[in-house]
Amino acid sequence: MMSLVGGSEPESTGSIEPVQLSRDFDTNDRKLAMSALDAALDPRRAGGPVPWSNPFSGLKGVVSPTGEAFVTEDQVCRWFAATVTSGKAEAALAQKPSRVTGYACRVGGGSWTIRHVEQAEPPQG
Repeated sequence: MMSLVGGSEPESTGSIEPVQLSRDFDTNDRKLAMSALDAALDPRRAGGPVPWSNPFSGLKGVVSPTGEAFVTEDQVCRWFAATVTSGKAEAALAQKPSRVTGYACRVGGGSWTIRHVEQAEPPQG
């Protein structure tokens, strides 16, 4: 299974390094996923899921807000859920989607910065 988070411990909010959805992302994956995160978490939007796809790496995903915006430490924050799967047929057969939950914050109208992310529990059944 593809890892969306680096290591087994969730990143803390005081981390100097930005928290990423996946250490397996290349630069383009990261840009596409963060663009989807920006769109999904924008409090002015209806709040539906936002898909992204990178035809070069074969990765694709969906970012969805999971709650209303809230303010902490003078930043607007919002919880989200994200999934990443391989779009390549041979890899898709071998991997199940990887899921994470977390929250991101921003100051003013800037981009969202992920503050916390952890592996989501796989669905039962």
